[in-house]
Amino acid sequence: WIVWLSPFGWAEQARPYDADLWGPALLGLAFGIVLAIGATALQSVRDIGEGFIPARRGRAHARPGLASSQALVWRLSYGSIIGWAIGGALVGILATTLNGLLNQVSAGNSEVTDILKKLSGGSSMDNVIITVFFTMLGILGACVAVQTIGRARQEEAHGTAELVLATTVGRVRWLTGYLVVAVCAIVITCAAAMATAYLGAVSHKGSSELYRNITVTGLSEMVAAAVFAVVTALIFVIVPRATIALGWSLLLLATLFGMFGPLFGLPEWTTHLSPFGVTPVLKGDGVDVRGLWWLVGIVIAGAAASLTLMRRRQLASDG
Repeated sequence: WIVWLSPFGWAEQARPYDADLWGPALLGLAFGIVLAIGATALQSVRDIGEGFIPARRGRAHARPGLASSQALVWRLSYGSIIGWAIGGALVGILATTLNGLLNQVSAGNSEVTDILKKLSGGSSMDNVIITVFFTMLGILGACVAVQTIGRARQEEAHGTAELVLATTVGRVRWLTGYLVVAVCAIVITCAAAMATAYLGAVSHKGSSELYRNITVTGLSEMVAAAVFAVVTALIFVIVPRATIALGWSLLLLATLFGMFGPLFGLPEWTTHLSPFGVTPVLKGDGVDVRGLWWLVGIVIAGAAASLTLMRRRQLASDG
């Protein structure tokens, strides 16, 4: 019955290429129409910039924890960070608890096995599930990074960044706050996944290799996600109006090339264009670092370049 609580579950219950049931699909369509009509009706009586639930009056004086610009960035971002961390925790627990089930499914279907191995880079089936799920984790970490840096562009476009920069806070310090919070958000999201993955491994009496794979893959995806934080920051400095569109577009392309490139039969070099396609993996008793040092170099160079160029850039407050 839980399946029926989600629109995705309705789509699955339509059972295309099997029973071809129209009822669940029409249910989704009808529910969407009802929501659209309700949203339109509510919007027609809503005040611009306000909600139906009155905003709570703020404090007359800020808490000591909001005494810095970086703390303000955290205050603006922590809600979304919590949401992404919950998603990371779900990915982690699924990576270890679904391991046995997917092994059973793939054992009787060589095509499923081939697909999983292509997605994971051809490693053994013991490590395939962790690699696939933690690649999704890296994408989640990159999403929270892009969203956090994109918030800097929104603050600039709305004119609220100017209020902060009118104080003793400089442009470099202001952008540094967003970069630091973005990296912290990545660490929190990936750490939540690693923690729940460890718990799942303990409950299923996982091998020592499984714990090693969780650690190596989780830390590797942190580095891959950090690439998108600095790249988006660099875009923000050079072409601020393209920050949100270009930042999310690059993440989408990296996901397609890094995760699905091998499945689509794309050349190997296209997979290597994506940070998700060159993260370290376990190889026997050792670790194949692959493109780790390139990723670390990009993170360091990108952060340094964005902060250096930010010294000379003027605010672009018009959206």
